[in-house]
Amino acid sequence: MYKELTPEEEVAWINAQRPVADFSIYDYQMGLFKHKPDEIVAYKKAVKQTILSFIPVTSDQYDEAHKQGYPIEQFYPFPPALNAALQNLEGSSRWRGLTTHLGESAVGQVMLRQRLFWNEVTNHRDTLVGEENIIEAKFAIGGISSAERKKLKSDLSRSMFTFVDQLKLSPDYKDIPIDYDARIAYAQKNKTNPVIRGPLEELVAYYFERTPDMFMSVDPETSLEGINWTAYFQWRSTIENAVPARHRDEFIKLTRKWDTPMDTFERNDQEQYIQPYKNLTQSVLEEYNAETEQPILREFMKISSDGMRSRAVEDLRGFEREAGVALIANFQLRLTFIRKRYRLADPATDARLLFWSEGTSSVLTKAAEAKYEELFDQYSIKQRDPVTVTTFSPLTPDPTRPKTPEETDRERREAAERAGTP
Repeated sequence: MYKELTPEEEVAWINAQRPVADFSIYDYQMGLFKHKPDEIVAYKKAVKQTILSFIPVTSDQYDEAHKQGYPIEQFYPFPPALNAALQNLEGSSRWRGLTTHLGESAVGQVMLRQRLFWNEVTNHRDTLVGEENIIEAKFAIGGISSAERKKLKSDLSRSMFTFVDQLKLSPDYKDIPIDYDARIAYAQKNKTNPVIRGPLEELVAYYFERTPDMFMSVDPETSLEGINWTAYFQWRSTIENAVPARHRDEFIKLTRKWDTPMDTFERNDQEQYIQPYKNLTQSVLEEYNAETEQPILREFMKISSDGMRSRAVEDLRGFEREAGVALIANFQLRLTFIRKRYRLADPATDARLLFWSEGTSSVLTKAAEAKYEELFDQYSIKQRDPVTVTTFSPLTPDPTRPKTPEETDRERREAAERAGTP
């Protein structure tokens, strides 16, 4: 079923379309060189034969497209296996080394440095797998909690992001255009084809550009600030869905090659249980006036980047929905009520919210407690975290519903009785 994208997901979708739509061809890039010694001619012939072994075009069609300046990859996106085959061809590195007589251009040198850069990034990400496995092993034996596991994994993601940023500034790469936009600008400046590694590789790089701590938000129910893991997983899902169907399985395989089994469990639970629960925020928000109330509530949920959030929130809390009814307090009460009703009706979700440390500190029913216990066996976690059952009656009235005259009168009489007055 089609789900309307949030503004953040819309940005992710649009940006993910760029590497899908903007292709360049390896063979076409080789045409940047003015000199054509026998080595390069032979190499270009090998490139052509390799491409034709993967792509359903004839030799004549290939030559005609090349002569007209139309890269084959515009019509037949190169799979990673083809890119790998091209890079492994005999002579792929030899012609770069023969600078004394081949006269390798500045553009060719930039292409080489870019490939070396991304090789270093991939190698470093591979080294982090061992650290992730240590974290997962500690979680499995009860050495760390679910919340601690998330923090440690978030720290690893941040360290990867820091590594990439520092590598860009290193002596070897500080003058090399690495980011997508920088490469496009470089190509325009040098009047050459942009260096694109391949649609899937470009998307993989974009996919890993953002870390969990870039998805900080305020929980509208509790007013607490933290990583919005649901938004993080939704952002990634948006990119996955932007990949053409014929390449999606291959893309997911590339992006999840570093996932641990526990990552897979968490991703599945996020999609099936936790995201629908978190989407209740939007449903409740839409109950409020779109012109006068929703903008205030959205501002309340947004994190201020200028360090003035506390004062800004206090100013927002002054808005009233009606006389004596604070807008934000009313929204929080309503959201808490709806969320609890949802958890009451769906013990499986209630259990997973606690298991994955998604903002709850207890479950609401014995059924959810049983589900919670089952998850430890299901995910092979030996040590159980303690669980508390906080009862919530299905007959609990909505605290934001206006009281009837009868209810108001009854409350007045009960208060008078407690005070001992008639």
